[in-house]
Amino acid sequence: MSGPAGPFFAMLNRNGFRLMLETAQSPDPPPGAAGARGAEARATVNLYLSVEDVGAEAARLQAAGVAHEGPVVKPYGMKEVTFQDPDGYTWTIGQKVA
Repeated sequence: MSGPAGPFFAMLNRNGFRLMLETAQSPDPPPGAAGARGAEARATVNLYLSVEDVGAEAARLQAAGVAHEGPVVKPYGMKEVTFQDPDGYTWTIGQKVA
């Protein structure tokens, strides 16, 4: 399977705020994103939160009974946990790794 034909990720940064945009055809789409491993399209927005301790956030998800994936260290230097909210939106919580 070939990769995307063009850019699939962009990040805008201003005054400490970041907006990250990613196409569903990304080589590393979040679970449930349109085009991800044959997943059915649901929401058209994936939300990303940067935190200091992703392990603590994963523990909170576990304690609340929320199904999630991770934490997993990604090749781009982030440790991430991903889940879907009841409306089908994909949330990724990430922590920069050293």
